[in-house]
Amino acid sequence: MTLIKPLKSGSGFTIIELTIVIVILSILVSIIYFILKNLQSMSLETAAQKCAAEIIAAKNSAKTNNSVAIKFETDKKTYVIYRGNTADTLQLPNEIYCINSPLIINFNNRGISNNPSGDTIILTDGKKNAVINVYKITGEVVAKIK
Repeated sequence: MTLIKPLKSGSGFTIIELTIVIVILSILVSIIYFILKNLQSMSLETAAQKCAAEIIAAKNSAKTNNSVAIKFETDKKTYVIYRGNTADTLQLPNEIYCINSPLIINFNNRGISNNPSGDTIILTDGKKNAVINVYKITGEVVAKIK
């Protein structure tokens, strides 16, 4: 009794069929690569927008709390917002790092940073940078991807 059956003449795939399958798989792989690449840059943009939104919220709450500060702890990938006697710790996503920031941003009761030259925070995913500026005098907060 034979377990392996011999191949019949003409069975199997032709070289054209195999080539078509390889081309289709290559196209699918390239599409997936670009989708994943865009998701990574969207993660940086989302982290920058969230950080900028938290800075704006802290700036606005300084007008009522009189004492608001944001402390960046780059080694822990966190930033802490101090409002009066409370402190909220926020974590950056795993692949996002803070490579430049002031140690602390203090907002006065008008919602303006006490740093006369303004403040700059730079987040990165290793490929692109997101720059968050807190402008002097106006207190405007702007996030840009570079």
